[in-house]
Amino acid sequence: MISKSDSKLKEIISSDSFVEEAKQAAAWELDERKIGHNYKLQPPKQISNNLFKNYDFRSTESKGWRKYHENSLLFFGLTCIACAIYFIAPTIFTFKKSLIQVEGRLKSADILIEEVSSFNKFGYKAKSRRATLYFSLTGINKRFELMENIGKDYRHEKFSSIKNRLRSSKQITVWIKKKEKKSGKPKVFQIDIDNTTILTFNEVKTERNGIFIFLLILGLSSTVFVLWRKYPDKFERIIN
Repeated sequence: MISKSDSKLKEIISSDSFVEEAKQAAAWELDERKIGHNYKLQPPKQISNNLFKNYDFRSTESKGWRKYHENSLLFFGLTCIACAIYFIAPTIFTFKKSLIQVEGRLKSADILIEEVSSFNKFGYKAKSRRATLYFSLTGINKRFELMENIGKDYRHEKFSSIKNRLRSSKQITVWIKKKEKKSGKPKVFQIDIDNTTILTFNEVKTERNGIFIFLLILGLSSTVFVLWRKYPDKFERIIN
């Protein structure tokens, strides 16, 4: 490359025929030679730190998996809340004044022990036994049932005791909801045999309190966590 003279370099700087890059190169060359000139070198452009601030460098596949797991967790949380409200809450929030009495003499009573199974989210099949005490009253077209999981046992002592009391009774009173008066299989909230309560209202009402609280906590925590991950700015504004 042929080196240009000092005068030629100054001519490049002062001329409008050359682009800024050429003028900068001429100015740098004069600076190297320690020769003065009237060209002001532009400071180098600063790269903004915000350029990549909001860019997610994770692969599209990773983003897809994250969205899939977040949606799955959100569905799980909402399902837990729905189960707690739909299946358990109606019993917990039932009041004695909303019940009516169905009275009569025993027609039949028996206990059924059967094996049940369920699958967890890992596909594991869990087996257990379920006891069902069912009975009916003479002249009343209803089937009353009490049901409980007994694990690996073959006998339910409490249900056996109730069945024996039913069979030796003269008068039976079953408490059910008013709105289930026409139902063929109403929920049993209390049983009185010969003016003695053998299954109390509070016992039935509170038997699933633990499951209800567990499902609500699990459902709410899962749902709130996913929403916090999706909308962190809104949560910060709420907290602050």
